[in-house]
Amino acid sequence: MAQGFNRISFRVKDSVGVWSQIQTKIFYKLPLLNLVSSTPKVKRIEYFFDTDPGVGNGTPFSINQSDTINQILNASMTSLDSGFHFLSIRVMDSINVWSIALTDTFRVLGCNTPSASFSGLQSICLGDTIQLTNNTSGTDQYINYQWDMDNNGVNEFSSLGDTSFLFAAAGTYKIKLTATNSSIFSFGCVDTSYLTVVVHPLPQAIVTVYGSGTICPGGYVSMGAPTGLGNTYKWIKDGVGIPNTNTAVYNAYANGNYAVKVTRKRIDSKILGSIRELV
Repeated sequence: MAQGFNRISFRVKDSVGVWSQIQTKIFYKLPLLNLVSSTPKVKRIEYFFDTDPGVGNGTPFSINQSDTINQILNASMTSLDSGFHFLSIRVMDSINVWSIALTDTFRVLGCNTPSASFSGLQSICLGDTIQLTNNTSGTDQYINYQWDMDNNGVNEFSSLGDTSFLFAAAGTYKIKLTATNSSIFSFGCVDTSYLTVVVHPLPQAIVTVYGSGTICPGGYVSMGAPTGLGNTYKWIKDGVGIPNTNTAVYNAYANGNYAVKVTRKRIDSKILGSIRELV
């Protein structure tokens, strides 16, 4: 019998002359010259997935030669697809004799990382509802979304599609969307996306009448709105816009109900009060 790995097979026949299936075991024949009186130490450990690359050609673990090995050994699984696989481990002792490979099965559960993405206006006025369009791709059937509207670690709500939100105060907000594939499992694959939104305070649209507010024959009454960086103006008489009135001050020559609409940074404000009747 040759030195090294060999196979031995057994089968039995019962009293009615029927033979069993063959049972085969693998064993290793040592050369007599290599036998030593002391117990060999563990010199090397290697592992491989699925297909045996041959003795000594597996991926080695980093160990210190010892009688026993009691440590956590990490095997990289980055090259494995989802599904069932075989993990095999074998050791070599200090007289260079390899053990039989010990094999076990395991399953890699599929989990692809999604590509989180969403869009929406980056500049709105206080009181406007922001509409957010969820553009996340690469999702699976267990996708889960969490929306953190101020990136403060508190998720305001979950939504599987587009969503909307009303900010309570002016300011700059960093919206965070967290997308998790295979969310029902403990190992869910996560990606995040961010959008910075500036919520502008509404510009003041208060009309100030200079003087008594009464128009004398041939005269006029001056009215003014608060000035501000980026403000534009539209004066209105009796509910109808007055052409060419993009100034903070307007001179009224006729009786009527006047109002002003103030716009800042191309975002329309609401018309806030300040309608004065001039008689």
